[in-house]
Amino acid sequence: MLAKLYPKSTFTGLDYSERGIHIANLTKNEKGLTNVNFVIGDGQNLPSEWTTQFDMVFVYDVIHDVPNPFKCLEQIYKVLKDDGCFCLVDVGFHSDPLDNKGDMRASMYYTLSTFICLTSSMTEEPHVGYGAMWGVEELEKALKSTNFKIEGTGAISLIGTKAFFYCTK
Repeated sequence: MLAKLYPKSTFTGLDYSERGIHIANLTKNEKGLTNVNFVIGDGQNLPSEWTTQFDMVFVYDVIHDVPNPFKCLEQIYKVLKDDGCFCLVDVGFHSDPLDNKGDMRASMYYTLSTFICLTSSMTEEPHVGYGAMWGVEELEKALKSTNFKIEGTGAISLIGTKAFFYCTK
């Protein structure tokens, strides 16, 4: 856990699930961590007092699940300090299904996304329904449209089924 590796840093975890926050707090207490705070909230509507308060935001396999990923990205941009960074890890397949042809892992993700990711992303307006397979090309466009600068030429790397992006303001 990062909080244990970096005891002089402060960490904030956000989840919309009360049960998820409860479990996270149990784990935090078991490990004796005092530099972590877990908050119930919505990544599409972050508290205004968080504006420009974070040195780093790390998001793992979440953006494609939210009903409005563009609003979520705008909120992340808002809470980052001017010299802050945004590390995003998401599913690393192509946006065009034909570019994933023959990759059985992609087939599995299309199926899983139909039952898990799409149902989550369709729960409220604007019902974009990208799901896990919206692809790295569309994700790059979304990052750029919300004013993030992607360091390098796109996803830093594709490892297995994951794409890693390092972004700044």
